[in-house]
Amino acid sequence: MSAPRRTLASVPASTPAAPAELPAVLSAIGVIAQALAPIIAQAIRDELRAGREPDWLNQHQSALGPRRHCAAVRRRIREGSGGAEVSGRNCLLSRTAHDEELARPRKRRAAPEADARALAEKLGIRLVPGRGAGNIP
Repeated sequence: MSAPRRTLASVPASTPAAPAELPAVLSAIGVIAQALAPIIAQAIRDELRAGREPDWLNQHQSALGPRRHCAAVRRRIREGSGGAEVSGRNCLLSRTAHDEELARPRKRRAAPEADARALAEKLGIRLVPGRGAGNIP
């Protein structure tokens, strides 16, 4: 036969409402909660900003591509331009910052060979083809 179920009505009136250790336990829980609060807040912020918040784009959602997007975020943070944030492993741009980055002209670095030719012309010297990696017989 199973034991009868205990309900609040079946608890004798002489039973104390709370054990004597309850204040100490509650105090310890409060200390733990305060210690964990910043960690939990950061985790929540990361989740909200990980592409689920409509005003922010991460590098995987960006039309800039991941490398250019992350470079733009790092540059905007360095310059203090705003609209950029790193949250966990996500580089985030606001929609307006993203549009500004798309409108920004891309500067392409000249090929090293063109740099060498330009420097040679400036110095007045003639370049002689060498045995570089592309010229090995």
